[in-house]
Amino acid sequence: MKNKTITIFFYTIFLLLFFSAGCKKITENKLEGSWVAVDVADITDPNYEEWTFDDGNLKINQTIHQDTIVNSYIFIGSYKVKGLKKLDISGFTFGTSTVYNQNWEISTLTKNTLRIVHGPKGLTFKEFYKK
Repeated sequence: MKNKTITIFFYTIFLLLFFSAGCKKITENKLEGSWVAVDVADITDPNYEEWTFDDGNLKINQTIHQDTIVNSYIFIGSYKVKGLKKLDISGFTFGTSTVYNQNWEISTLTKNTLRIVHGPKGLTFKEFYKK
């Protein structure tokens, strides 16, 4: 009886590890590619950010329109998916991009929509659509 209990215990642990690893890979696959951030405060704002997730590397391209001048800034960092809903962003060292060096929670991830939140009760959040 004791051997049967131990076998069931190890089998259960194996299944949990197997399925959690599979869910993490599904999240990574959905995340890969380019996403355009939506400014929910002003959806007509011509300035935009495009985030590109590529095998652990994260590139943020910020395009800022000032009168007739268009400036584009590229920031390079990294990301790691932790479990099904956790996203660890790091490695940004220049200017305003350092605010993204956080542990984020993925609240929505579909084929076309991404929403990440950080802070108490999701106080800081970013919404994206797939490019």
